[in-house]
Amino acid sequence: MDPLQKRLRPLLGTFVELGAPAEEAAFVKASDNAFKVIEKVQKLLSFHDPQSELSKLNQSVNQEIFLDPISVVALKLARYMTKASGGLFDLTLADQLVRQKYLPDHAGPIVPENANVGDIYIRGRKAILQKPLRLSLDGIAKGYAVDLAVKELKAQGLTKGYVNAGGDLRVFGDWVFPVHRRSALNEFEYLGDFKNTAIATSAVRAMDDSRFPGKIVSSKDSVMTPQIGIFTVQSSAAWLSDALTKVVCIASSDLAQKIVSSFGAQIIYPQIFIPRESLK
Repeated sequence: MDPLQKRLRPLLGTFVELGAPAEEAAFVKASDNAFKVIEKVQKLLSFHDPQSELSKLNQSVNQEIFLDPISVVALKLARYMTKASGGLFDLTLADQLVRQKYLPDHAGPIVPENANVGDIYIRGRKAILQKPLRLSLDGIAKGYAVDLAVKELKAQGLTKGYVNAGGDLRVFGDWVFPVHRRSALNEFEYLGDFKNTAIATSAVRAMDDSRFPGKIVSSKDSVMTPQIGIFTVQSSAAWLSDALTKVVCIASSDLAQKIVSSFGAQIIYPQIFIPRESLK
């Protein structure tokens, strides 16, 4: 077997690592193209970038916005997941995160309380917000970028390898890959050996833990889990695993299991529940 090649770049708000057992020149060419795809996803779908296609859509109402095919697919996937999960995953809640100062405020129209996922209309490569909304694809875009990077590596002739974007991992080809998960105590827990699969992990931290300013919210407050912890999902695609971890973070155990199983995915146990004192 060819030696394992690796490359690492800061992208998507984390570090993205590409790896494959391959000849060096072939790997460099393939990984260059894969990184370009990831950079494109970041440019198109970043909520933080006021010039991204997503931001331009968020600042429009009843106006057709012409989108890149990548943006169209990501938007459709997020809209589908919002509906299929009964709102446990919800791409329309960015306004709540802006008001709580977890996301930047790029201005735009005031979002009414009755605006929801049904107000997103997509036709071909054009999208229209029929009511003011602030959409965030943060719960799905990183995984989708991983899937596109894998697709590009394959297109460049690599038959096996992996893409890891800060815990959103996809392994492809006839190759067994050992996976470890970082715990709340900064230790590594062995999860197992995997191949031809996608794994994603999300964490719910203490509300006052300033080291991790991100937040996961849902419109379904009645089923919010009272426990903070680290949750991992395995499925056929990184975008799906990424989105489903948000459901598992929020839903009751039984409901989370039901929804995850409906997608042919599975929760990787044990879920790690974080003692508050470990975060001090």
